[in-house]
Amino acid sequence: MEGNFISARRAKAHLKELMKGTRSDGMGAFTSKIYAKQMDGTVYRLTNPDDVDQFAKGTEFIITD
Repeated sequence: MEGNFISARRAKAHLKELMKGTRSDGMGAFTSKIYAKQMDGTVYRLTNPDDVDQFAKGTEFIITD
């Protein structure tokens, strides 16, 4: 999976923007996708800021365009 690794805190912030539908910098609609990749290689697409809290420490969060 290609993308940039981000912290859990940043993932939550991006997911809040996704729910609002607009970017916080005013540059249009939020179109990125946020994923959580667990240590065993399982990848989940996140759609809600509360989803971030369900993952254990060591999970990687990835943002893609």
